[in-house]
Amino acid sequence: MNSIEVCLDTDNVAILAQNAKTCNKAGVDRIELCADMHVDGLTPSVDAIRVTRQHFPKGELLVMIRPRAGDFNYVVDELITMNEQIIQAKECGADGVVFGVVDQQQQINLNACQMLLYTTKKLSLKTTFHRAFDAILERETALAQLKDLAFDRVLTSGVAWKTEGNALDGIDNINRYLTLADEHIEVVIGGGVSAKNISAITSSLFPDSARVSFHSYSGVLNNGLIDALAIKNLKC
Repeated sequence: MNSIEVCLDTDNVAILAQNAKTCNKAGVDRIELCADMHVDGLTPSVDAIRVTRQHFPKGELLVMIRPRAGDFNYVVDELITMNEQIIQAKECGADGVVFGVVDQQQQINLNACQMLLYTTKKLSLKTTFHRAFDAILERETALAQLKDLAFDRVLTSGVAWKTEGNALDGIDNINRYLTLADEHIEVVIGGGVSAKNISAITSSLFPDSARVSFHSYSGVLNNGLIDALAIKNLKC
């Protein structure tokens, strides 16, 4: 059975509560909680985190840590804000956080990540390096760095950030990442993942020893609401 992570938008709290309940009942493994999905997700409010935790008590709750839209190159004040948001997420019941920091050369900002990881480890939070990974030029080198930094997961579509294509289009790259990741870091496959292509994606994956899960947003939505049947079809 596939491990499924569902991305929830927090912009409407009533809908958020309903969607969190559906995810809980449908057996979703993890929720990634984001505000402002029209700009690819920002840090949600503390109220949104609390509401989601209330209605999703069984699974793992991950909170996006992204203070603004645009690129992933942050100045010191923004990194301080991110650190504060990580602490707030923990206080509101989060199990983990999702973030990514790159420098002007489109490489992982190691110092910034180490600073944030110091806080996550102190708070016993799981960590995912989000799709800033797909914006990095040398992604295989970056994956080795994420392993050394001890991130728990990396989210990728296998295609370059802000380009056309979904995870099925990026399957060759994903397989390279899985081989490099081995069992040291979980590869979360996202980007257009749905019940329509999950079988094609899973049948194309190797090696079997890799830790892998699947991330879906629009693929499990029906008129803005989570579709329990779509989740069931993803998990099978």
